Amino acid sequence: MAGTFYDYLKRQRELSPKTRERYERTARRWEDTRATPEGWLKRHITSSTPPNTANVLIAAARHYATWEGRTLDLAGVPKIRGNPSEGFKRVGLNEAELADYGLVVTDASEPYRTLLQLLPLTGTRIGEITSLRQEGVTMRGRRPGIEVLGKGQKLRWVPLTEDAVELIRSYVDHEAPDGPWLFPSPQSSTRHISPGSVRKHLRELRKNMNGYARQVTPHILRHTCATMLMQEDVPLRVVQAILGHQSMATTALYQHPTADDLADAMERL
Repeated sequence: MAGTFYDYLKRQRELSPKTRERYERTARRWEDTRATPEGWLKRHITSSTPPNTANVLIAAARHYATWEGRTLDLAGVPKIRGNPSEGFKRVGLNEAELADYGLVVTDASEPYRTLLQLLPLTGTRIGEITSLRQEGVTMRGRRPGIEVLGKGQKLRWVPLTEDAVELIRSYVDHEAPDGPWLFPSPQSSTRHISPGSVRKHLRELRKNMNGYARQVTPHILRHTCATMLMQEDVPLRVVQAILGHQSMATTALYQHPTADDLADAMERL
């Protein structure tokens, strides 16, 4: 293990400073008692633990185990389910849930791993990303992006973050997909992977997730991207163009406070 756990957290660019602070505080709690993350979780997570709290604790423990070079063993830790009604709102994963999702998806086989990692980074619909052609990874000036076929057979260009570019580059270098599709079907390179196959794979992966993340779907990952864009004060019309919404009223549905926003507001009292 190179450096301390806290050095490791500083290298995780997807985590905000506030999230890193939460994980540091959590890790110090089991380090102070000389317990393993698993042993500490078993004592501190019960069936009545709020999902958001459990998500933070487990996400911190997953990162700790990754730093130690192993997989977190959640046997004996209660499974915490979120409010089922939340799934019908335009609610994405919070930072802790997204970090937990990212760690679980890292263990997936290709092409599922790269595809599932790209969904929250691009905000694309599952059918748009599965049918992405290799030639659809394009540049506009110096800006990298992907050209996807959206609703109404309309082509839409979606810019890529540095992390998304690196994911695609690494995937292409190692997998060298044959044929026209970036994510070909495992059965035949003449067809692209099906959305149903990705959903099935995700259902298996989310058994190892916790709280609201256990309900994650490709569409919730689209909501996650949209919510993060809104939290960064990206103009509504720009978010609309990225997501491919015909109506701005649809995009405006993401203009709501998240659970973390509400909790942070109350902490100021």
